[in-house]
Amino acid sequence: MKKFIDWLAIRSAYISAPGPGISYRELARRYDVSRATIARRGSSEGWTDDRARFREDAAGRALDRVMRDEVSARVRHAAGARKLFEKTIAALEHIDPETMTPTDVRNCLVAAVEMERAALGLGAEVRVEVVRELDAFLSRLEANLPPDTFRLILQLTAGVAPIDIVGEAAEETAGRS
Repeated sequence: MKKFIDWLAIRSAYISAPGPGISYRELARRYDVSRATIARRGSSEGWTDDRARFREDAAGRALDRVMRDEVSARVRHAAGARKLFEKTIAALEHIDPETMTPTDVRNCLVAAVEMERAALGLGAEVRVEVVRELDAFLSRLEANLPPDTFRLILQLTAGVAPIDIVGEAAEETAGRS
């Protein structure tokens, strides 16, 4: 009587073996089949190519999991930075404009923007450019406006969140199109 050989189990063991894999010789010992018989069967059915595809798929799935986890963490960090930014703006509304300087405004906003940029994985070189533009704007503002006018602007803008200003500007731009 002919011996039953579980080719599905042998093929699965060969294709899905972790690390450097399993040799035909080891399969022959484990399943009590000659190495030459396993080699012929593996060659005719393309087991080596199947193993390569299996490993590529497994690596792709692992990479997808890692990337999903990283994106999830970045989303959480960005949300936290956004909350800090909103709390900073809210705190600015309650600070006495008599004691608030353009540098104070700059420092609060830069801290919040820096956190958000870090959470989103944006490069420091872009952050430096944002800070330069903010510094230049505040310097022009401070140089061209009397201190009382700057304080008045702070008082008038209290309660207007930057996101509202951006949203209104986007609506105006869309309305012009």
